[in-house]
Amino acid sequence: MAAPVVLLLMFPGTRNLIVTSLLADVQTLAQRELDLACGRGGRLPCWSDRPNTPYAEALLLEVQRLGAVAAFGLQREASKDVEVGGYVVPKGTQVFALTWIPSRYGFGRNV
Repeated sequence: MAAPVVLLLMFPGTRNLIVTSLLADVQTLAQRELDLACGRGGRLPCWSDRPNTPYAEALLLEVQRLGAVAAFGLQREASKDVEVGGYVVPKGTQVFALTWIPSRYGFGRNV
């Protein structure tokens, strides 16, 4: 069990991979459900499969709740001078949204 902890400390992006490998039965159940809905080796899942794949959908939502899949959102540019959290962001400044903030601290909180 020490090896996964070391990997988590050295490579934070490996968390979901390690959790999935430690919980192989969870992955197996999700795969079985997707195989039943789409056929083994068949087509990819689509929106119409959602009613038939509640376990796989819950697993996906839980992984996203634990941590964002991507750390940053799309790059934006401030269209005017604006104050955010007591800091002035001048017009033309390139900004990125940290998508992992809501999963850590919730929406609407001043971080």
